[in-house]
Amino acid sequence: MYRFALRPLWILSHLFAVACVVAFVALGLWQLDRHDERAERNATIEARAELPAVPVADALAEADGDDDALRFRTVSASGTYGEGDLLVDNRSKDGLPGAWILTPLRLDDGSTLVVNRGFQFNDGGRVEPEPAPDGPVSIEGTATPWDGDDCGVRTDDAGDPVGMACLRRSAAEEAFGGEVLPVVVQRQTSDPSAASALAPVPLPELDAGPHRSYAVQWFIFAALTAVVYVLILRRVAHRIGERIDEPTDQPVDQAVDQPAPG
Repeated sequence: MYRFALRPLWILSHLFAVACVVAFVALGLWQLDRHDERAERNATIEARAELPAVPVADALAEADGDDDALRFRTVSASGTYGEGDLLVDNRSKDGLPGAWILTPLRLDDGSTLVVNRGFQFNDGGRVEPEPAPDGPVSIEGTATPWDGDDCGVRTDDAGDPVGMACLRRSAAEEAFGGEVLPVVVQRQTSDPSAASALAPVPLPELDAGPHRSYAVQWFIFAALTAVVYVLILRRVAHRIGERIDEPTDQPVDQAVDQPAPG
């Protein structure tokens, strides 16, 4: 009765169904991995939030090039803001668009630290950065490694970077005219205070996210695919069996080879 299942088209159908089940299970496992990664990230944020702030130079020395050791670390720095700002475009706060404002901070040792002074809302479709304080300034904030160079850069008529889609170190060095430290500090507090139009960029939310529920959905899809496909095979076999039982002038083998109606 199930001889039909050995035909080439049915074999392709079997392979497609198996591939769907395997893909759905793999997607479910991937979502579980994402859930574990998020839980680990939340634990790291909570643990590092309890640590006292350290000078950015000390944090860089302790990390010794390890970006993960720097991420979410509370650091402090003192210096004088340099000229120019660089925007990180297409950011939002409370559902409204805006940009992050990056400004170079010249430290006492001569190095340049890029400070994310905060989020500023669009004003008529444009963001005109609030000026940085003049004179010496002290900041405290969260260390964030650069994202890399795989995002776009927006330039002015002279070809100089004025905005970018991520934290791109090469664009910041071009905009600010020299080497910058391998970390951005998201300002939380500063002395003197920052402009009221600049809202500090918060840490990521410490929720579990939807990954576990997504994983359950993918596993359900896998189970449904397997069950429904088996039911389809049984239904086709039953209909072929009914045809075989019907009186016919054709040989039995020819009757079996006839397609099921409907």
